[in-house]
Parts: sequence; structure tokens; C-alpha cells
Amino acid sequence: DVETLGKLDSVKGRSGDLRHFIFAQLGPSGAFSEVGQELFSDLAPFTCFVRRRLVKGDSEHVAKQVKACLEDLEFFAKGIKSDFDAQNELLLNCLQIIEDPADPFKTEMPDLFKSCQTALDEVLKLADCCKGLYDGL
Repeated sequence: DVETLGKLDSVKGRSGDLRHFIFAQLGPSGAFSEVGQELFSDLAPFTCFVRRRLVKGDSEHVAKQVKACLEDLEFFAKGIKSDFDAQNELLLNCLQIIEDPADPFKTEMPDLFKSCQTALDEVLKLADCCKGLYDGL
């Protein structure tokens, strides 16, 4: 529950609040370091678009600024799709020219492009899904 996570700093102990304890346990020398490493790597895509800076004044606080928005990501994904389609057209032209059926380029590249096509289609589908969910808010 996201609201509960916001209250972790209210649970105090001898060495700080509950957040410090959790991060110590998930950190490199903690009891659950493997879980922490996987968790932090899974969260990295969500946090890489947020800029954080410490603001000092009457009270110190962390200011957060989003570096990209959903519309930007959708625009970039469609640009990558356009570039991919152009390169795929070049690949098809190259494959027609190559006469040797055992040529590594001819045997390996179509499968590589097919896997990239599948991944790119999934990204575009996820972008459309996110946009739909966002518009529903």
C-alpha cells in the first residue's frame, strides 16, 4: 500500500526510523542483499526519469522533477519504430542480394530482427496501455 510506505519514517527505533532499517537489510551488506539488488534493479526504470536534489533553506527537503513525460516516451518509441522499419526494409533488400544460403548474415539477421520487432511491438503496446490508463484518470 503506497500510503503505508509514506508512513515508514514515523516508526522510530534506536538507530533511526524503519526506512533506514529496511534499506540496511536490503543493502550490499544486509541479510537480504540479493533481494535488494533485484528490487533496486527492477525499480531503476521507474526512478531514472525523476531528478532529485536536496533543497536547503528553513528546512531541508528533496525536490523532485520529472525529466520526461508519457507523451515524450510515446514519441520516442514511435521514432524508434520508424527507424526500425527503415532498417528492416534495408535488411530485406540485402537478403535478396545475398546468394549464399549459408551466409551468417542471411541466416542470423532475420531472427534477430524478428525478436527486436516483437520487443518493439510490446513496448508500443505497453505505451498505448499506459496512455489509456493515464487518460482514464
